[in-house]
Amino acid sequence: MNLEIEIVKRLLMAAFLGGLIGAERGRRNRGAGLRTHAVVCTASALIMIVSAYGGFSMMGGTDVHFDPTRMAAQVISGIGFLGAGIIIFRKNQVRNLTTAASVWAVAGVGLSTGAGLYFTSIVATIILCVILSLLKPLEMKLFPERHINNLKIELSNGLDGVKAVADKLKNSGLKTIALTVKHSQGEKTGELRVQAAGQEDVFVKLIEDLQHMPGIEEVEFDGHIYGVHKDES
Repeated sequence: MNLEIEIVKRLLMAAFLGGLIGAERGRRNRGAGLRTHAVVCTASALIMIVSAYGGFSMMGGTDVHFDPTRMAAQVISGIGFLGAGIIIFRKNQVRNLTTAASVWAVAGVGLSTGAGLYFTSIVATIILCVILSLLKPLEMKLFPERHINNLKIELSNGLDGVKAVADKLKNSGLKTIALTVKHSQGEKTGELRVQAAGQEDVFVKLIEDLQHMPGIEEVEFDGHIYGVHKDES
């Protein structure tokens, strides 16, 4: 009976710790959030428990020795397939790499919890939460050129507005990597696609400025569409 209570404690602890890490990913709208991390962590703990106690119970308590690390090793390698499915490569950019790494790490937390190493599991969860939530702003300040985002700007004044937008980009402090203009002959409308690197708050400020510029119909950033703010006269 004591073993059954201990197993329940380990599974609940794994679900809680995995959910903590997943909540941070879910808050950032990543591919794998609270439920995915909680499931991976709980399942890893379950596999560790089965590996440690399952064989013993099947043999009826006889003096047979098992290696509980064998199934755990398969979790570490097998979870890589799940992580690979989370990673997205699109428009020369790799996305969700950190989320895939967190899923792999949370499997380790689950194995640790399943082995009954509560203190180790809690400390690892705290460290992972700090890395995922607090180090990103620092990373963006130290390496802004690594954070590439795409902007799509629809213009109602065609090529006339391209220069104004290009000047705004130049003065924003962002590093423009690619700039593509789509414009049909004889039409006034146009489309400007920009690939630039910089801190997220700089992009937010740029979008706010673009929304008040004449000739801008719509701005799309990171999958979100922002309408134009019309000044009241």
